[in-house]
This record gives sequence, C-alpha cells and structure tokens, in this order.
Amino acid sequence: LRRTAEDKGVLLSVYHNRRWDNDFLTIQKLIRDGALQDIHTYQVNYDLYNPVVQEKWREKNGPATGTLYDLGSHIIDQTLLLFGMPESVTAHVMKQRDNSETVDNFLAALHYGKLQVILQSGSMNAASGPRYQIHGRNASFIKYGMDGQEDALSAGKKPVDESWGADDPDNFGELTTAADEKRHTETIPSEIGSYLTYYKLLADSILNGKPLPVTAKEGIDVIRVIEAAMKSSEQKRTIAL
Repeated sequence: LRRTAEDKGVLLSVYHNRRWDNDFLTIQKLIRDGALQDIHTYQVNYDLYNPVVQEKWREKNGPATGTLYDLGSHIIDQTLLLFGMPESVTAHVMKQRDNSETVDNFLAALHYGKLQVILQSGSMNAASGPRYQIHGRNASFIKYGMDGQEDALSAGKKPVDESWGADDPDNFGELTTAADEKRHTETIPSEIGSYLTYYKLLADSILNGKPLPVTAKEGIDVIRVIEAAMKSSEQKRTIAL
C-alpha cells in the first residue's frame, strides 16, 4: 500500500485515532511539562470483558485479526510515538477463551535499554486495573478508566456535541512526586479527547501539504512490532528489531 501510494502520488494515512484519547493526551502533556522525566517503566492494560466468542471478523481466524492486531496496534502506536522503535520484543500471546479462533490475550514487553514497556490485554477481565502506570525518576502517574469517545459514538453522540471527549472526573489520573523521601499526590484533570483532530490534520495534509497525522511508515512500524511479538511467542525467545 505504501509503495502504491508513492507510485500514484497520493497520500496514505493510518487511522491510529487513539493518539487523541484523553488519557494519552494527558500523558504527553505531563511529559512535555517535565512532570514525568526519565521514564523507566511504562505499562498499559487493555482490560476487556468479552468472555464469549462472537460472530465478528475480529474473532475469526485470518490476517490481522485478534486483540493484538485490533487493540494492541493502538497501544503499540502510542508507545512508538513516545519512545520510538524498541531494541527488541518479548511476548506471549494466546487463545484463552473456549472456542477462540484467534489471539484474545497478550503480554508484550518492549525493551529500550533501561526503559521497560509492558503492554497487555485480556478478554475475560470482569474488573479493570489501572489503564496506565508510568514511573519516572521522581514521579509516577496512575490512570484508571477508558477514553469515552468510542462509547459516545456508539450511543449516537457526535464530536461537535458539548462535553465531547471530556473524561469522567472519577477517572482522572493521579501524579505522585517524590523528593527527599516525601511523597505528594495530586489529581490531574484529563485533557479533552478529540478524534476529530485526526480528520482536521488529514484535511490540512490534503489541502495545504502539511504533514500527515499518521504516516504509512508509522503504521508499518506498528505491524513490525506485532509480527515480532507473534514470532517471540511462537519461538519462545526475544526477537531483536
């Protein structure tokens, strides 16, 4: 697809819309503002409760199906946006539910020297743990709850509606800072999520030649990590990138 787009002289972008989730936007802001520095542990959980296999394409055996490609692609993309490509990947993927045809549980460790990234998802989790756990030199950020834009769309709401992309205050994250063995914890209001931003940036790319919001290469890099994770699990070893 990338080669074809280049040959035809057209733009190709990948819809990694979860770059504009309220939680991820908040994490980026904390990093930009210096509240999170020298991150050494970055952990993301994608907890789901879909215990029964359903008649959906994502649940069928085939190319790019299963939770690692479906949901894992987004949290891998977020990771690459923050830290670039990892040095290597160690992963375990499995079919955990009865009659599952494709991957419905994964645990992937992306290695960046002293930085350890842990990405995981399960399909039979009745309760959700922290969505993000990020630990830096003198601070940690813990965040529960999912961005609500997808649920809002399913409920018939539109991105132009008032309060679109706002997080539930009960799900605001907490930043704990440490200095001289003293700790201080404060609640961090979430940034406003906006999938609409992707389309605005894409329009600007088409009309005004601005950079694409997500490039084809960035999409390819995500798939490289997914394929390394699948290979790691199959061969029971760490895969260098």
